Amino acid sequence: MRIPIDGGHFFCVALMLASVVPSIEIAWVSGILLLTVYLFAFEVVAVDVAAISIMVLVVLREPSNLGFVH
Repeated sequence: MRIPIDGGHFFCVALMLASVVPSIEIAWVSGILLLTVYLFAFEVVAVDVAAISIMVLVVLREPSNLGFVH
């Protein structure tokens, strides 16, 4: 019997990674990467919606790195 993986499992993995990574920035990147894998692999939403959502999330996370904040 195969047990389906849901978003809760990915969230728990992201929390575990956050406790072992060397910095908070790496924890954020790991979490966003896990969210991306979850959205694309399990097709929770359409692929174009997933891609746009991740791009917006990255910009909202740190807009100063992209030159939006002076």
